[in-house]
Amino acid sequence: RPGTLSEEERKILLRLARDTVTAVLNKKDLPSPKVDTLPEALRKDGACFVTLQNHGDLRGCIGNMEATGPLFEAVIHNAVSAATEDYRFSNNPVTAKELDKIDIEISYLTPMKKVEKVEDIIVGRHGVLVSSGSRRGVFLPQVAYERGWSREQFLTELCANKAGLAPDAWKRPETKLYSFEAEVFGELELGLKPQSAPSSK
Repeated sequence: RPGTLSEEERKILLRLARDTVTAVLNKKDLPSPKVDTLPEALRKDGACFVTLQNHGDLRGCIGNMEATGPLFEAVIHNAVSAATEDYRFSNNPVTAKELDKIDIEISYLTPMKKVEKVEDIIVGRHGVLVSSGSRRGVFLPQVAYERGWSREQFLTELCANKAGLAPDAWKRPETKLYSFEAEVFGELELGLKPQSAPSSK
């Protein structure tokens, strides 16, 4: 649940994400932390997203909506995916040369709840998953806040640009909406500025 991770636990996860991204981009072995030394909160099942930005420009964002294993493992898995598997950047993938410019953010998710009334969605607090037929799309809570969207804009953009649905699909009875909250924390706010990586030219 949001607000449940201590500052030290957040730092451990961000360092783990940084070490993972650094390893995968340099084609090294992924980190394998000693599980019994990790705080209990990080060993519990958890769902998260890992976001990579280069001076504010998105460079990758991948996550899992439902917990399938320990939170620390989800961070490693999603850090690899954000750095190498985000289809939006398949023609311009993240490179090792960018490492000292990349800022990493983690969004630790609460379990999803079915939205009964769209009025229950609070912009900036709730993220939303939309599902209709075989199409799905998700926006994290901070997306609407960062773009200054209203609830209608948030849902319209989600349907049209993330799920490939009609812009007003969220109004239709066959469309399912699920909300969740996220505890969002990043390297910049916690003072974990990455050290400049050696040039790999």
